[in-house]
Amino acid sequence: MQSYTQSIIAMLAVVNPFICAVMLLQADTDGDKKHNIVEGLKAMGIVLAILLGAALGGKYILHGFGITLTTFKIVGGIILGFIGTQMMIGSSTANFSDASQSHRTRVIMFAASPASIAMVVTLGTVQPHQEIPLNAVVGTIVAVATAALAIVVTQALWADKKVKQSNIGSRFMGMIIAAMGLQFALDGIKAFFL
Repeated sequence: MQSYTQSIIAMLAVVNPFICAVMLLQADTDGDKKHNIVEGLKAMGIVLAILLGAALGGKYILHGFGITLTTFKIVGGIILGFIGTQMMIGSSTANFSDASQSHRTRVIMFAASPASIAMVVTLGTVQPHQEIPLNAVVGTIVAVATAALAIVVTQALWADKKVKQSNIGSRFMGMIIAAMGLQFALDGIKAFFL
C-alpha cells in the first residue's frame, strides 16, 4: 500500500493538476466553459495514453537499449532533480506560454513532460518482478483523473474571473520533485555499489 501512496504522490507532483487547470483557464479568451472543459478532458486523455504507455512499456524500452534499472534510476533521478530545481526557481512554465501553441497542446506538454515520463518509467521499474507495474499505472490514473477533475471544477467555478497562477504551489511541487529525484538517484547509486 505504501508503494501505491508514494506513486500517487509522485505522479500528482509531476502532473500538477492545479497548474494544468489554471493554465487552461488562463488561456481562455472566449469564456466558453463547455469548450474549455472538453479541450481539457481531451488533453488529459492524451496525457493518460502517453503516461500509461510509458508505464507499461518503459522497462521493455530500457531493456531494448541495454540500459539497466540502476542506471535509469540514477539518470532519471538527476533529470527529476533538475526539473524540480527549475520549478523551485520559477522557470518551469516559461516554455508553455507560446501563443502559437493551442491551449490543449500546452497542457499536454506540461502534464506529459519529460519529468512525468521519467517519473512513471522509474516507478514502473522499481518493482521489476511485476509483469504489470501496478504502482505506476495506479499513480498515473489517479493523477490524470485528479487533473481532469481540477479542470472541470476550475472552469465551472472560476471561468468568469481572471485567475493568476500560484507560483507557491508550483515551487512546493518542485521541491517535492527535486527530493524524489535525489532519492531515486541515491537508491540507484546504492544499488550500483551493492
